[in-house]
Amino acid sequence: MSDAEQFILTLDGVGKEYGRGRHRVTAVQPLDLRVDADVELGVIGESGSGKSTLARMMVGLETPSSGTIACNGRPLREWLSTRASRLEYRRRVQYVAQDTTSFDPRQTFYDAVSVPLRLLRGVRSEREIRSRLDAIADELSLDPALYSRQPHQVSGGQRQRFALARSLVVEPQLLICDEVVSALDVSVQGAVLNLIKRHVAEHHMGLIFVAHGLPAVTFISSNLMVMRQGEVVERGTVADVVTRPRHPYTQELLAAYASSSQKEGGRQ
Repeated sequence: MSDAEQFILTLDGVGKEYGRGRHRVTAVQPLDLRVDADVELGVIGESGSGKSTLARMMVGLETPSSGTIACNGRPLREWLSTRASRLEYRRRVQYVAQDTTSFDPRQTFYDAVSVPLRLLRGVRSEREIRSRLDAIADELSLDPALYSRQPHQVSGGQRQRFALARSLVVEPQLLICDEVVSALDVSVQGAVLNLIKRHVAEHHMGLIFVAHGLPAVTFISSNLMVMRQGEVVERGTVADVVTRPRHPYTQELLAAYASSSQKEGGRQ
């Protein structure tokens, strides 16, 4: 399949439940969603709202209890049914989580970032691999010398950039970021957000950005989806949702952010 092929990820009535009987818990209530290659969608909500579960279902790390996820009309379960098609889907859709658990602590970053190039892009030449790794390091403001390090030997911000490098080096059509800046210092958050925003724009990629912080989501996304207790309570463009919030929970989020901003401004 060609990279030039149109990319469309669709969710039709997708929901997720855990447990059985009276112990059953609804993590995501059935929802519909369409994601095109140029979409920048921010998903926001409190802890336990279902936003991370939704992201994990889109990449096959969680199986929906109801509904269908499809990429270019082909059900996700078919994409994941064989090694060849599973690797093809991983090349198209990449998932980045918080850096803390996403790396093998015994592996160098060179191995961690080069493996996707070998598996998903079929790159075999060590010279080409090194060239691509150096190029993505430069784009993400990473010192290429750090490729020889292991995760415990670099800062949290550097680990998160390597997590991004590992996904972006294969040139996916859709990048799903799940709380990628929540564990970082505020100053580092800004740098990482700028790197993601620039890369997505320059490479015409789709982006789903999951977070609980309103400033990060509104900065990096053009569209916004608000979740609470597994339900999508509001969606629209960032401008519409921020200026004309309809759901009480969205109004609470915006009021809380405005209040904290005023307090921060008063301390300066």
